[in-house]
Amino acid sequence: MTNFKKPANGWRGTLVWLVGAALLIGGATAAQEDEGKEESPGKTTPNLEDVLRRAKEWEFLVEERKKLKAEIEQLQADLAAERARAAELDEKNAGLRADLETAGKANQTLKEKIEGLRNTIREWLYGKIELYEVWEGDTLESIAADPLVYGDKKKADWIRRANEGRVKNLDKLRAGDVLLVPSFQPDRKYEFW
Repeated sequence: MTNFKKPANGWRGTLVWLVGAALLIGGATAAQEDEGKEESPGKTTPNLEDVLRRAKEWEFLVEERKKLKAEIEQLQADLAAERARAAELDEKNAGLRADLETAGKANQTLKEKIEGLRNTIREWLYGKIELYEVWEGDTLESIAADPLVYGDKKKADWIRRANEGRVKNLDKLRAGDVLLVPSFQPDRKYEFW
């Protein structure tokens, strides 16, 4: 039997190898037939047409492999680009979150400053402000008449002005409502416009 060496590389070398192998096998079979030996059943000798057909199939498969390899390389490049874009977006997202957190802190600081200014304005307008929790049956007049508040029900208007917009209905107070009660120095005169 003849020993065949497979070609080292390339589809053309493989094609040449296949053609050579077919010719050698075909030649060996022809020599066996000439000697009168019978072939074993089921074995057929490849002819040149079969070898060329297989070579074309091989060439087609090699081309398909090249196309698939190029598609895989393109997909890998696309994947790398998308990963880079995702990393960039993650970085931007982290920056935006940091900006949002900073803005939230700044917003809280502004709210605190605004509340401080409101309290300062209230003190300037109404004097020092104290809180009063409404009890069942309290009215603005009864609160103003309380000796610990003003001791004069005519000053109920001061409480009304200080709480406008804070309490829903100042004429019908509910137990648990908290009112601002301006406290004034007794020797000064205060007017509300």
